Amino acid sequence: MKKKIIGFLVILLYAHPVWSQKTDYIIVKDIVIEGNKKTKDYIILRELDFAKADTLKIATLQERFAKNKKWFINTDLFSEIQFNISEWDFETSLATIKIKVKEAWYIYPLPLIELADRNFNVWWDDHHHTFDRINLGLAYYQTNFSGRQDKFSVIGQTGFTQKAEIEYGIPYFNRKKTIGVNAKVSFIRKRSIGYRIEKYKELFRFSDDEFSIRRFRVNLDWTYRPNLRLTHTLLTGYHKNQVADFVVDSLNYHFFGKGQTQELYPSINYRLRYDLRDINLYAMSGSLLEFNVGYEGAFQGLGPDKWSTSLYYGQYIKFSRRWSTELIGKVNKTLHYGNPSFYHNSSLGGGDYIRGYEYYVLNGQDLAYAKSSLRYMFLNKSIPISRFYGSKDLPIRLFLAINNDVGVIWERFFPEQNPLSGKWLWGKGLGLDLVFYESRAIQIEYSMNHFGEKGLFLHLKLFN
Repeated sequence: MKKKIIGFLVILLYAHPVWSQKTDYIIVKDIVIEGNKKTKDYIILRELDFAKADTLKIATLQERFAKNKKWFINTDLFSEIQFNISEWDFETSLATIKIKVKEAWYIYPLPLIELADRNFNVWWDDHHHTFDRINLGLAYYQTNFSGRQDKFSVIGQTGFTQKAEIEYGIPYFNRKKTIGVNAKVSFIRKRSIGYRIEKYKELFRFSDDEFSIRRFRVNLDWTYRPNLRLTHTLLTGYHKNQVADFVVDSLNYHFFGKGQTQELYPSINYRLRYDLRDINLYAMSGSLLEFNVGYEGAFQGLGPDKWSTSLYYGQYIKFSRRWSTELIGKVNKTLHYGNPSFYHNSSLGGGDYIRGYEYYVLNGQDLAYAKSSLRYMFLNKSIPISRFYGSKDLPIRLFLAINNDVGVIWERFFPEQNPLSGKWLWGKGLGLDLVFYESRAIQIEYSMNHFGEKGLFLHLKLFN
């Protein structure tokens, strides 16, 4: 109804001969925010692509409000956002923009259920969905700790992987709201360890007597965000990794490289991210460019001594209300590797995967791939859930996707563990994507690889 009222006002103003030259734009006199009980006003104002005293064209006003609303969804701060115009002076074109928000849940004390494997498909088929490969624990998340979009979390986990972790991050702490910092300390230990690849599967060994691997990490990451879409990040870390003697003696001499049972090294990485997507997790339009270059060092020869770089680009095109496409490409290159090891190799099969090869572990130092999806939305509706969650409805969309991926990975140091090194991989198939709350997605895909192997795979896009 509010959109219709704004549209009616626009038509009325253009029809008037005196006002026609004065009302094709508004000048933002003020921005008033309502409904934010905890979130600071400046956090909301920082996420807008307009500010006080800006001139906005009426013809594109609704489109601009819709774009800003989607950006707010990416922050995970609000469950509802509304934009309205008030106090509109037609003679001066001055107007106040009101933003009404409903804050989301910020505190999540949750039981933690996590798979020990690379993805759901490997756990379900390769390990027969056994419950002893599930990690259980408790997690406390607070996504808006002080009202400044700062995140705080504490995790305690037992099971296949035992973990203790604490993390805090604040996006802005300087006066210009451009510099942020994130700190994290974690300790992990496992009785089971993946130590080698054979026939594209990772081999594991479980020890009743001792923990097979221990990892301790301290990370301190600095961000510089000069504008809404551009972010520079400097990621620094200190790492201490240790494996039991039997791992090197009898399983894999090159697990850490050169028969080492311990690593002690710093890491530093620079990341440039230019994000023009409308939504982070299931974008329909826009683009994403990300460049990384980093070094994992070595203290007294204990470490990978590895320089690497990567370039990622994603393009999202919306042809019509129902048709859209996703085009993704990535290149990862190891520039220098002073201490080659099994542990520090890149992989196709985890976060970077080719459809149809979800069950394959393909290690190497360099990789490249191109992925595409043509998507058709055949359902778009809202499910009323006001009985369970205030006045909020659950918007859902269903897409049919046609997927086509190609990729290659090169293993230069341990070629016997990847017979597909240097060979092009091709995966294709159909997908059914369920998208809810605008961005979260559950993707069920029927894919086939270049061997002719077919399978049904599940992928989740739930958290930023």
